[in-house]
Amino acid sequence: WRGEKISQFVIGAAQLGMDYGIANISGKPSINRVNQMLDRALAEGINTIDTAQAYGESEILIGQWIKKNKIKTKLNIFSKWDADIDKNDHSEIEKAVKMSKKTLGVNLTGMMFHDELWLNNWTDLSPLMKELKGQFFKYLGSSVYSLEAARKALEIPEIDFIQIPANLFDGRLNQSGILDDFRCMNKLVFIRSIFLQGLLVMNKDIATQKVPASESLINNLDAFCYEYQLSKENLAVQYGKSLNCPLVIGVEKESQIKKNIEYLNNKKLSKDLLEKIEQKFQSNINELIINPSKWKL
Repeated sequence: WRGEKISQFVIGAAQLGMDYGIANISGKPSINRVNQMLDRALAEGINTIDTAQAYGESEILIGQWIKKNKIKTKLNIFSKWDADIDKNDHSEIEKAVKMSKKTLGVNLTGMMFHDELWLNNWTDLSPLMKELKGQFFKYLGSSVYSLEAARKALEIPEIDFIQIPANLFDGRLNQSGILDDFRCMNKLVFIRSIFLQGLLVMNKDIATQKVPASESLINNLDAFCYEYQLSKENLAVQYGKSLNCPLVIGVEKESQIKKNIEYLNNKKLSKDLLEKIEQKFQSNINELIINPSKWKL
């Protein structure tokens, strides 16, 4: 993409710096474990990391790992402004991106708005972003949830990429056709939440206890995986792979990196199977299931 080599497996670094995800039972990893995971990722050819100012110690730990290991390999580091920063305070926005660059110790490949509502302030933010772009980061993007925000990002020439959720229960992105629109504009789409924060791969009793609205879909998913002899993890990763975009996948331990690479290397899902997934799980999108902010945990 635009001459950049970006691994399809992107390390989602939220879990590195904080307790994250409803399926997380191991908590925030130790510094030693973070280093082991990043070492393994690099050894496996993963050259892209997604982090954020709001991900606890994530930026700090990544920066320490880069410095300690004197990483020479070209890394793509993408970060995000803290959504709590006042989007009208240009000095705070500039100060924050300077701090991210200093903490990480490298030039950022990309910097994102963490809150899609910042896109509504583009007229005001535009001069500042044009000034910061090139100094502190190469590409400007936005993390979005809604298709409306994705379309808004598509229409802003200075926005180079977005990050958006898509998974077995959330087929809005694929069904909308907007992926093709981004490709036509030479803008990159990162897919996040392929496991829906872990809901898709949890034990069904625990999953439905935490998100009651998901009970029917979870039961159907278990039956579907049994019928086609696929693990839920494999099916989730393979669905993400079918979208032909970089996948931001969070990891809590080193073994998950190995397993996710195996899933990515498995045979692609057939067109017939993808159509069945769309019919069975994506025909009626339920915000109470696909939007973690709606979960009453």
